[in-house]
Amino acid sequence: MTAYNLMGFDAVGVARLDLAGGLDFLKSLAKGAKFAWLSANLLDQKSGRPLFTPAISRKVGETRVAIIGITSDQTPEDGLATGLTIKPWAEALTPLVAELSRNHDFLLLLTDLPPAVCGTVARQFPALNLIVNAGGETMNQPPHTLAPTSLLAATGRQGKYAGALEIAWSPGGHWGEGEKQTLALREKLGDLQRTSEQLQAIAKLPGQESQTGNLERRQALLQQEIAELRTALAGVPVAFFSNSFQAMDATVGEEPGVAAIVSQIKGRIAEQGRIEAAAKGADSPLPDFVGWRVCASCHPKAATNWQSSRHAGAYATLERKNKQFTVDCLLCHVTGGEVASTDRLASLPKELQGVGCEVCHGPGRKHADGQEKNRPRKVPENLCRNCHVPEHDGHFDYARNLQLIRCDR
Repeated sequence: MTAYNLMGFDAVGVARLDLAGGLDFLKSLAKGAKFAWLSANLLDQKSGRPLFTPAISRKVGETRVAIIGITSDQTPEDGLATGLTIKPWAEALTPLVAELSRNHDFLLLLTDLPPAVCGTVARQFPALNLIVNAGGETMNQPPHTLAPTSLLAATGRQGKYAGALEIAWSPGGHWGEGEKQTLALREKLGDLQRTSEQLQAIAKLPGQESQTGNLERRQALLQQEIAELRTALAGVPVAFFSNSFQAMDATVGEEPGVAAIVSQIKGRIAEQGRIEAAAKGADSPLPDFVGWRVCASCHPKAATNWQSSRHAGAYATLERKNKQFTVDCLLCHVTGGEVASTDRLASLPKELQGVGCEVCHGPGRKHADGQEKNRPRKVPENLCRNCHVPEHDGHFDYARNLQLIRCDR
Protein backbone atom coordinates (compact mmCIF):
# COMPACT_ATOMS: atom_id res chain seq x y z
CA MET A 1 0.00 0.00 0.00
CA THR A 2 2.84 2.38 0.80
CA ALA A 3 4.37 1.65 -2.61
CA TYR A 4 1.03 2.32 -4.33
CA ASN A 5 0.84 5.66 -2.52
CA LEU A 6 4.28 6.49 -3.85
CA MET A 7 3.35 5.46 -7.40
CA GLY A 8 0.24 7.67 -7.41
CA PHE A 9 -2.47 5.08 -8.03
CA ASP A 10 -6.05 6.31 -8.47
CA ALA A 11 -7.77 3.14 -7.31
CA VAL A 12 -7.27 -0.50 -6.32
CA GLY A 13 -9.97 -3.15 -6.50
CA VAL A 14 -10.31 -5.26 -3.37
CA ALA A 15 -9.58 -8.90 -4.23
CA ARG A 16 -10.07 -12.01 -2.08
CA LEU A 17 -6.35 -12.21 -1.32
CA ASP A 18 -6.53 -8.73 0.22
CA LEU A 19 -8.69 -10.31 2.94
CA ALA A 20 -6.03 -12.88 3.90
CA GLY A 21 -5.07 -10.88 7.00
CA GLY A 22 -8.68 -10.41 8.06
CA LEU A 23 -11.16 -7.61 7.55
CA ASP A 24 -9.98 -5.48 10.47
CA PHE A 25 -6.40 -5.52 9.17
CA LEU A 26 -7.48 -4.45 5.68
CA LYS A 27 -9.72 -1.67 7.00
CA SER A 28 -6.92 -0.31 9.19
CA LEU A 29 -4.53 -0.46 6.23
CA ALA A 30 -6.99 1.36 4.00
CA LYS A 31 -6.99 4.36 6.33
CA GLY A 32 -3.44 5.18 5.25
CA ALA A 33 -4.15 4.92 1.52
CA LYS A 34 -3.97 7.95 -0.76
CA PHE A 35 -6.01 6.05 -3.33
CA ALA A 36 -9.48 4.53 -3.30
CA TRP A 37 -10.04 0.90 -2.28
CA LEU A 38 -13.01 -0.20 -4.40
CA SER A 39 -15.59 -2.94 -3.91
CA ALA A 40 -19.28 -2.67 -4.65
CA ASN A 41 -20.16 -6.11 -3.29
CA LEU A 42 -18.17 -6.51 -0.04
CA LEU A 43 -20.84 -5.75 2.54
CA ASP A 44 -20.89 -5.33 6.29
CA GLN A 45 -22.58 -8.43 7.71
CA LYS A 46 -24.75 -6.46 10.15
CA SER A 47 -25.73 -3.31 8.23
CA GLY A 48 -25.61 -4.70 4.68
CA ARG A 49 -23.75 -1.58 3.54
CA PRO A 50 -20.59 -1.60 1.38
CA LEU A 51 -17.40 -1.78 3.44
CA PHE A 52 -15.45 0.10 0.75
CA THR A 53 -16.23 2.71 -1.89
CA PRO A 54 -18.19 1.04 -4.74
CA ALA A 55 -16.93 3.38 -7.50
CA ILE A 56 -15.14 6.65 -8.18
CA SER A 57 -15.27 9.19 -11.03
CA ARG A 58 -12.31 10.64 -12.91
CA LYS A 59 -12.09 13.01 -15.88
CA VAL A 60 -9.44 12.08 -18.42
CA GLY A 61 -9.23 14.86 -20.99
CA GLU A 62 -12.85 15.37 -21.99
CA THR A 63 -13.86 11.79 -21.12
CA ARG A 64 -15.79 11.14 -17.90
CA VAL A 65 -14.63 7.79 -16.52
CA ALA A 66 -16.22 5.71 -13.76
CA ILE A 67 -14.02 3.09 -12.03
CA ILE A 68 -15.89 0.24 -10.29
CA GLY A 69 -14.61 -2.50 -8.00
CA ILE A 70 -16.08 -6.02 -7.77
CA THR A 71 -14.63 -8.72 -5.48
CA SER A 72 -14.94 -12.34 -6.60
CA ASP A 73 -17.96 -13.96 -4.94
CA GLN A 74 -16.40 -17.44 -5.15
CA THR A 75 -15.92 -18.55 -1.54
CA PRO A 76 -12.24 -19.26 -0.78
CA GLU A 77 -11.23 -22.65 0.61
CA ASP A 78 -10.58 -21.22 4.06
CA GLY A 79 -13.94 -19.43 4.14
CA LEU A 80 -14.72 -15.74 4.41
CA ALA A 81 -13.28 -13.30 6.89
CA THR A 82 -15.68 -12.63 9.76
CA GLY A 83 -17.92 -9.59 9.66
CA LEU A 84 -18.60 -9.48 5.94
CA THR A 85 -20.69 -10.96 3.17
CA ILE A 86 -20.07 -10.93 -0.58
CA LYS A 87 -23.07 -10.00 -2.70
CA PRO A 88 -23.23 -11.77 -6.10
CA TRP A 89 -21.63 -9.58 -8.76
CA ALA A 90 -24.78 -9.33 -10.88
CA GLU A 91 -26.83 -7.98 -7.96
CA ALA A 92 -24.21 -5.38 -7.14
CA LEU A 93 -23.59 -4.25 -10.71
CA THR A 94 -27.19 -3.93 -11.91
CA PRO A 95 -28.11 -0.68 -10.10
CA LEU A 96 -24.55 0.70 -10.13
CA VAL A 97 -24.00 0.35 -13.89
CA ALA A 98 -27.42 1.81 -14.62
CA GLU A 99 -26.66 4.86 -12.47
CA LEU A 100 -23.09 5.45 -13.67
CA SER A 101 -23.98 5.03 -17.34
CA ARG A 102 -26.18 8.12 -17.20
CA ASN A 103 -23.36 10.58 -16.47
CA HIS A 104 -20.15 8.86 -17.60
CA ASP A 105 -18.65 8.22 -21.05
CA PHE A 106 -16.52 5.22 -20.10
CA LEU A 107 -17.00 2.51 -17.45
CA LEU A 108 -13.97 0.58 -16.13
CA LEU A 109 -14.29 -2.48 -13.88
CA LEU A 110 -11.52 -3.76 -11.55
CA THR A 111 -12.14 -7.37 -10.49
CA ASP A 112 -10.58 -10.69 -9.51
CA LEU A 113 -13.42 -12.71 -11.01
CA PRO A 114 -12.10 -15.58 -13.18
CA PRO A 115 -11.51 -14.53 -16.82
CA ALA A 116 -14.27 -16.86 -18.04
CA VAL A 117 -16.75 -15.17 -15.71
CA CYS A 118 -15.63 -11.76 -17.00
CA GLY A 119 -17.02 -12.77 -20.39
CA THR A 120 -20.42 -13.37 -18.81
CA VAL A 121 -20.18 -10.01 -17.03
CA ALA A 122 -19.43 -8.24 -20.32
CA ARG A 123 -22.40 -9.84 -22.09
CA GLN A 124 -24.76 -9.03 -19.24
CA PHE A 125 -23.45 -5.45 -18.82
CA PRO A 126 -22.41 -4.11 -22.26
CA ALA A 127 -22.00 -0.64 -20.75
CA LEU A 128 -18.75 -1.85 -19.11
CA ASN A 129 -16.15 -0.72 -21.63
CA LEU A 130 -13.01 -2.12 -19.99
CA ILE A 131 -12.48 -4.92 -17.46
CA VAL A 132 -9.07 -5.04 -15.78
CA ASN A 133 -8.74 -8.53 -14.38
CA ALA A 134 -6.62 -10.03 -11.60
CA GLY A 135 -8.11 -13.50 -11.82
CA GLY A 136 -4.95 -15.53 -11.30
CA GLU A 137 -3.55 -15.83 -14.84
CA THR A 138 0.18 -16.60 -14.62
CA MET A 139 1.13 -15.11 -17.99
CA ASN A 140 0.35 -11.84 -19.74
CA GLN A 141 -2.99 -11.85 -21.55
CA PRO A 142 -3.11 -9.45 -24.53
CA PRO A 143 -6.29 -7.32 -24.38
CA HIS A 144 -9.16 -8.75 -26.34
CA THR A 145 -12.81 -7.90 -26.87
CA LEU A 146 -15.39 -9.83 -24.87
CA ALA A 147 -18.26 -8.00 -26.54
CA PRO A 148 -18.46 -5.14 -29.10
CA THR A 149 -18.17 -2.55 -26.33
CA SER A 150 -16.21 -4.54 -23.70
CA LEU A 151 -12.47 -5.14 -23.53
CA LEU A 152 -10.60 -7.47 -21.11
CA ALA A 153 -7.05 -6.60 -20.03
CA ALA A 154 -4.69 -8.36 -17.60
CA THR A 155 -0.99 -8.81 -16.83
CA GLY A 156 0.75 -11.79 -15.30
CA ARG A 157 1.09 -12.27 -11.56
CA GLN A 158 3.75 -11.06 -9.12
CA GLY A 159 4.18 -7.64 -10.70
CA LYS A 160 6.76 -8.88 -13.19
CA TYR A 161 5.20 -6.85 -16.00
CA ALA A 162 3.59 -3.46 -16.37
CA GLY A 163 0.92 -3.09 -19.03
CA ALA A 164 0.49 0.21 -20.88
CA LEU A 165 -2.95 0.39 -22.48
CA GLU A 166 -3.63 3.54 -24.52
CA ILE A 167 -7.24 4.16 -25.49
CA ALA A 168 -8.95 6.44 -27.99
CA TRP A 169 -12.62 6.56 -27.13
CA SER A 170 -15.84 8.30 -28.11
CA PRO A 171 -19.12 7.63 -26.25
CA GLY A 172 -21.23 5.00 -27.97
CA GLY A 173 -18.32 3.44 -29.81
CA HIS A 174 -17.58 -0.21 -30.52
CA TRP A 175 -14.00 -1.43 -30.16
CA GLY A 176 -12.12 -1.13 -33.45
CA GLU A 177 -14.25 1.66 -34.94
CA GLY A 178 -12.48 4.63 -36.52
CA GLU A 179 -9.03 3.14 -35.99
CA LYS A 180 -7.78 3.26 -39.60
CA GLN A 181 -9.12 6.77 -40.23
CA THR A 182 -7.73 8.12 -36.95
CA LEU A 183 -4.28 6.64 -37.49
CA ALA A 184 -4.26 7.97 -41.08
CA LEU A 185 -5.27 11.41 -39.77
CA ARG A 186 -2.42 11.39 -37.24
CA GLU A 187 0.04 10.43 -39.97
CA LYS A 188 -1.18 13.20 -42.31
CA LEU A 189 -1.02 15.77 -39.52
CA GLY A 190 2.58 14.76 -38.84
CA ASP A 191 3.42 15.07 -42.54
CA LEU A 192 1.79 18.49 -42.68
CA GLN A 193 3.82 19.71 -39.72
CA ARG A 194 7.08 18.51 -41.26
CA THR A 195 6.22 20.05 -44.64
CA SER A 196 5.39 23.39 -43.02
CA GLU A 197 8.69 23.34 -41.11
CA GLN A 198 10.59 22.65 -44.34
CA LEU A 199 8.86 25.59 -46.04
CA GLN A 200 9.82 27.90 -43.20
CA ALA A 201 13.42 26.69 -43.33
CA ILE A 202 13.96 27.39 -47.06
CA ALA A 203 11.79 30.51 -47.34
CA LYS A 204 14.77 32.78 -46.64
CA LEU A 205 17.17 30.95 -48.97
CA PRO A 206 17.68 32.28 -52.55
CA GLY A 207 17.19 30.07 -55.60
CA GLN A 208 14.77 27.64 -53.95
CA GLU A 209 11.65 28.62 -55.95
CA SER A 210 11.09 25.18 -57.49
CA GLN A 211 11.56 23.41 -54.18
CA THR A 212 9.24 25.90 -52.50
CA GLY A 213 6.58 25.28 -55.15
CA ASN A 214 6.75 21.50 -54.65
CA LEU A 215 6.39 21.88 -50.88
CA GLU A 216 3.47 24.30 -51.23
CA ARG A 217 1.65 21.87 -53.53
CA ARG A 218 2.28 19.03 -51.06
CA GLN A 219 1.06 21.21 -48.23
CA ALA A 220 -2.19 21.99 -50.07
CA LEU A 221 -2.73 18.29 -50.88
CA LEU A 222 -2.19 17.29 -47.24
CA GLN A 223 -4.60 19.97 -46.04
CA GLN A 224 -7.24 18.64 -48.44
CA GLU A 225 -6.70 15.02 -47.34
CA ILE A 226 -6.85 16.03 -43.67
CA ALA A 227 -10.12 17.87 -44.23
CA GLU A 228 -11.60 14.78 -45.95
CA LEU A 229 -10.49 12.48 -43.11
CA ARG A 230 -11.95 14.81 -40.49
CA THR A 231 -15.25 14.87 -42.37
CA ALA A 232 -15.26 11.07 -42.56
CA LEU A 233 -14.53 10.83 -38.82
CA ALA A 234 -17.15 13.38 -37.82
CA GLY A 235 -19.89 10.77 -37.59
CA VAL A 236 -17.75 7.86 -36.37
CA PRO A 237 -17.57 7.05 -32.62
CA VAL A 238 -13.83 6.32 -32.34
CA ALA A 239 -13.00 3.34 -30.12
CA PHE A 240 -9.65 1.58 -30.37
CA PHE A 241 -6.57 0.83 -28.28
CA SER A 242 -2.88 0.00 -28.38
CA ASN A 243 -1.16 -2.12 -25.74
CA SER A 244 2.36 -3.03 -24.67
CA PHE A 245 3.88 -5.06 -21.83
CA GLN A 246 7.08 -3.94 -20.13
CA ALA A 247 9.08 -6.60 -18.29
CA MET A 248 10.12 -5.43 -14.82
CA ASP A 249 13.54 -7.06 -15.10
CA ALA A 250 17.08 -5.96 -14.29
CA THR A 251 17.21 -3.66 -17.32
CA VAL A 252 14.57 -1.39 -15.76
CA GLY A 253 15.96 1.00 -13.17
CA GLU A 254 14.47 0.75 -9.68
CA GLU A 255 12.56 3.62 -8.13
CA PRO A 256 14.54 4.29 -4.92
CA GLY A 257 11.48 4.77 -2.70
CA VAL A 258 9.81 1.54 -3.81
CA ALA A 259 13.12 -0.39 -3.66
CA ALA A 260 13.53 0.71 -0.04
CA ILE A 261 10.02 -0.53 0.79
CA VAL A 262 10.66 -3.92 -0.83
CA SER A 263 13.98 -4.28 0.98
CA GLN A 264 12.32 -3.50 4.31
CA ILE A 265 9.56 -6.05 3.75
CA LYS A 266 12.04 -8.78 2.77
CA GLY A 267 14.03 -8.02 5.92
CA ARG A 268 10.95 -8.36 8.10
CA ILE A 269 10.01 -11.68 6.46
CA ALA A 270 13.57 -12.98 6.93
CA GLU A 271 13.62 -11.93 10.60
CA GLN A 272 10.29 -13.65 11.28
CA GLY A 273 11.66 -16.80 9.62
CA ARG A 274 14.78 -16.70 11.79
CA ILE A 275 12.65 -16.43 14.92
CA GLU A 276 10.52 -19.43 13.92
CA ALA A 277 13.58 -21.49 12.90
CA ALA A 278 15.30 -20.74 16.21
CA ALA A 279 12.20 -21.79 18.12
CA LYS A 280 12.14 -25.11 16.26
CA GLY A 281 15.84 -25.74 16.76
CA ALA A 282 18.63 -26.33 14.28
CA ASP A 283 19.08 -29.39 12.07
CA SER A 284 15.55 -30.76 12.26
CA PRO A 285 15.80 -34.13 10.46
CA LEU A 286 13.14 -35.74 8.28
CA PRO A 287 12.81 -39.46 9.15
CA ASP A 288 12.56 -40.80 5.57
CA PHE A 289 15.29 -38.60 4.05
CA VAL A 290 19.03 -39.25 4.33
CA GLY A 291 20.55 -36.37 2.36
CA TRP A 292 22.86 -36.32 -0.64
CA ARG A 293 26.04 -37.35 1.23
CA VAL A 294 24.57 -40.79 2.02
CA CYS A 295 23.57 -41.16 -1.65
CA ALA A 296 27.11 -40.18 -2.69
CA SER A 297 28.67 -43.04 -0.71
CA CYS A 298 27.32 -45.51 -3.30
CA HIS A 299 26.80 -43.17 -6.28
CA PRO A 300 29.91 -40.95 -6.34
CA LYS A 301 29.76 -40.16 -10.07
CA ALA A 302 26.12 -39.10 -9.87
CA ALA A 303 26.87 -36.96 -6.81
CA THR A 304 29.79 -35.26 -8.58
CA ASN A 305 27.58 -34.41 -11.54
CA TRP A 306 24.89 -33.11 -9.22
CA GLN A 307 27.32 -30.85 -7.33
CA SER A 308 28.01 -28.90 -10.52
CA SER A 309 24.29 -28.33 -11.19
CA ARG A 310 22.09 -25.38 -10.26
CA HIS A 311 20.00 -27.77 -8.16
CA ALA A 312 22.94 -28.18 -5.78
CA GLY A 313 23.19 -24.41 -5.32
CA ALA A 314 19.47 -23.79 -4.92
CA TYR A 315 19.71 -23.05 -1.20
CA ALA A 316 22.77 -20.84 -1.67
CA THR A 317 20.70 -18.79 -4.13
CA LEU A 318 18.27 -18.02 -1.31
CA GLU A 319 21.09 -17.15 1.06
CA ARG A 320 22.46 -14.59 -1.41
CA LYS A 321 19.03 -12.97 -1.57
CA ASN A 322 18.39 -13.22 2.20
CA LYS A 323 15.39 -15.46 1.53
CA GLN A 324 16.60 -18.63 3.27
CA PHE A 325 13.93 -18.13 5.95
CA THR A 326 11.08 -17.39 3.53
CA VAL A 327 8.81 -20.45 3.59
CA ASP A 328 7.26 -19.92 0.15
CA CYS A 329 10.76 -19.93 -1.40
CA LEU A 330 12.16 -22.77 0.70
CA LEU A 331 9.58 -25.25 -0.58
CA CYS A 332 11.43 -25.48 -3.90
CA HIS A 333 14.99 -24.92 -2.66
CA VAL A 334 15.36 -27.75 -0.13
CA THR A 335 15.00 -31.53 -0.12
CA GLY A 336 11.86 -32.84 1.54
CA GLY A 337 9.96 -29.58 1.28
CA GLU A 338 6.84 -31.39 0.11
CA VAL A 339 6.54 -33.33 3.39
CA ALA A 340 8.19 -31.02 5.93
CA SER A 341 5.94 -28.81 8.02
CA THR A 342 6.41 -25.12 7.31
CA ASP A 343 8.00 -24.47 10.70
CA ARG A 344 10.77 -27.03 9.91
CA LEU A 345 11.72 -25.85 6.43
CA ALA A 346 14.12 -23.19 7.70
CA SER A 347 15.92 -25.54 10.11
CA LEU A 348 16.70 -28.59 7.97
CA PRO A 349 20.23 -30.09 8.19
CA LYS A 350 22.77 -28.98 5.56
CA GLU A 351 22.47 -32.29 3.68
CA LEU A 352 18.86 -31.38 2.86
CA GLN A 353 19.57 -27.75 1.91
CA GLY A 354 19.39 -27.64 -1.87
CA VAL A 355 17.49 -29.68 -4.46
CA GLY A 356 19.11 -33.03 -3.76
CA CYS A 357 18.82 -36.59 -5.07
CA GLU A 358 15.68 -37.37 -3.08
CA VAL A 359 13.66 -34.54 -4.62
CA CYS A 360 13.75 -36.35 -7.95
CA HIS A 361 14.08 -39.98 -6.82
CA GLY A 362 12.08 -40.00 -3.60
CA PRO A 363 13.03 -40.49 0.09
CA GLY A 364 16.10 -42.73 0.37
CA ARG A 365 16.05 -44.11 3.93
CA LYS A 366 14.75 -47.58 3.01
CA HIS A 367 17.06 -47.79 0.00
CA ALA A 368 20.11 -46.81 2.09
CA ASP A 369 19.19 -49.37 4.76
CA GLY A 370 18.90 -52.17 2.18
CA GLN A 371 15.13 -52.51 2.49
CA GLU A 372 14.52 -51.22 -1.03
CA LYS A 373 16.81 -52.35 -3.84
CA ASN A 374 15.71 -50.15 -6.73
CA ARG A 375 14.85 -46.47 -6.77
CA PRO A 376 12.83 -44.76 -9.54
CA ARG A 377 15.30 -43.40 -12.12
CA LYS A 378 12.98 -41.54 -14.50
CA VAL A 379 11.84 -38.13 -13.27
CA PRO A 380 8.24 -37.40 -14.37
CA GLU A 381 7.59 -34.00 -15.94
CA ASN A 382 4.80 -33.10 -13.52
CA LEU A 383 7.27 -33.43 -10.62
CA CYS A 384 9.57 -30.83 -12.21
CA ARG A 385 6.68 -28.50 -12.92
CA ASN A 386 5.76 -28.35 -9.22
CA CYS A 387 8.58 -25.81 -8.92
CA HIS A 388 9.34 -24.79 -12.50
CA VAL A 389 6.11 -22.80 -12.75
CA PRO A 390 5.70 -20.03 -15.35
CA GLU A 391 6.09 -17.13 -12.90
CA HIS A 392 9.53 -18.45 -11.86
CA ASP A 393 10.67 -20.21 -15.04
CA GLY A 394 8.73 -18.99 -18.04
CA HIS A 395 11.00 -20.85 -20.51
CA PHE A 396 11.08 -24.28 -18.86
CA ASP A 397 11.58 -27.11 -21.36
CA TYR A 398 11.38 -30.56 -19.74
CA ALA A 399 13.31 -32.50 -22.39
CA ARG A 400 16.08 -29.90 -22.65
CA ASN A 401 16.43 -29.27 -18.93
CA LEU A 402 16.47 -32.97 -18.10
CA GLN A 403 19.75 -33.30 -20.01
CA LEU A 404 21.29 -30.59 -17.81
CA ILE A 405 20.72 -32.55 -14.59
CA ARG A 406 21.23 -36.14 -15.74
CA CYS A 407 23.18 -38.12 -13.16
CA ASP A 408 25.08 -41.19 -14.38
CA ARG A 409 25.11 -44.02 -11.86
